[in-house]
Amino acid sequence: SAPIVCPLAVMVRIGQQQAPSELSTLEDKGSPGRQGVCPRFRRLGAACTPLVPMLLLSACAFLLSVQRLVADIVIAGGMAPFEVAAFSTVCAWPWFFAAQLLRRCWREREARRRQRVACGGSSVALPEEMLPGLLVEFLGDRQRVPWLFIRALSGFGGLSFTYLALSSLDLGDATALFMTCPLYAAVLGACLLREPFLAHDALGLAIGIGGAILIARPGFLFGGSSLDLAGVAFALTAAISTAFVFISLRKLGPHGTLPTNFLVVSHHKCLHGAWLSLAGLWLSGQRFVWPSGLRLWGLLASLGVLEFMILSVLTFGAGREKASFAAAMRLWDVVFSFLWQRFLLHQAVPQTSVVGAGLVSSAMLFTMAMKWLRSRPMQRSYGKLQDSRAPHGVADVIGAREAKLKELEGQVSP
Repeated sequence: SAPIVCPLAVMVRIGQQQAPSELSTLEDKGSPGRQGVCPRFRRLGAACTPLVPMLLLSACAFLLSVQRLVADIVIAGGMAPFEVAAFSTVCAWPWFFAAQLLRRCWREREARRRQRVACGGSSVALPEEMLPGLLVEFLGDRQRVPWLFIRALSGFGGLSFTYLALSSLDLGDATALFMTCPLYAAVLGACLLREPFLAHDALGLAIGIGGAILIARPGFLFGGSSLDLAGVAFALTAAISTAFVFISLRKLGPHGTLPTNFLVVSHHKCLHGAWLSLAGLWLSGQRFVWPSGLRLWGLLASLGVLEFMILSVLTFGAGREKASFAAAMRLWDVVFSFLWQRFLLHQAVPQTSVVGAGLVSSAMLFTMAMKWLRSRPMQRSYGKLQDSRAPHGVADVIGAREAKLKELEGQVSP
């Protein structure tokens, strides 16, 4: 049971998104013997914090490439694409349900502990207003449900129109059109969320899209037949739908107007994705094939685990980063797919793909470096402020603790 519980416990701890109690903060800041270590770790953490969402989104692109590799094996075994999507979301749902149950138990435990501290250590009943109801905890309130559905519907639209485009276009042409998603995300983010889009952001995005085009080698640029207009429309619609995914995640993120826990957002996507995929299977006329054999069921179970990890990492990272940056990090997916093609499938790789992979990697690293450089002045001011507030010496620590205890006693006494 340990390999199953440990990843869920890590996700639940990340999903708390709550500040620690003031008393524990004072204890951490004022522990004797750590006066020279804590400020350094605080500065290092402040320096790395701006890059965490981008690193998570890069990891999401890696997981997406692995998921696509496993899905191709399952589809080659005779299952329809929409059926594979439905099975992956159904297999991921128990993980999200268990994670939210653990999160609920953890929040209830923390609320009881804080209630005991406020009441002087006596055991009292937990007020109902300290924790929301189970439906609100698992599915969100009425104000957030429309945007949660938009996130699920746009994700399904991106997947559906991708399959439709691949049925009318070559893989290289469709991939090149899909890679325009960061452009739409930047425009929609500037119009709907008023996110800034600077010149070096546009430069990194242009280099990354150019590298992706070199890897995909579309026929309309490198010589080939003319494109089907319906396939082009499907591919562009898939790119716009995916851009709306990042817009909705940004709005539901901690810096948006409707901050929502990332487990709730991912749970909604999983619930709606199952029935939407089955509806797409019926509308597209694809045949449902019940999987048989332990190998196929094992691959489907691994797709569920990958779906759980991808949705969690994507929601957590995209909610804390600009929509254009979050969409641009998906360009790593093309590079990872190129690596699987070369080293796992042992297929021949042209020189243009090598140059394109280098351009995409350079563009993403350039974007991350510019993000880090812009955040350095804020990091310095934050570090100086934290150092000035931190108590130094045992006497200061004891005084701060006594003042906090007197404050709590004054709140409890009539």
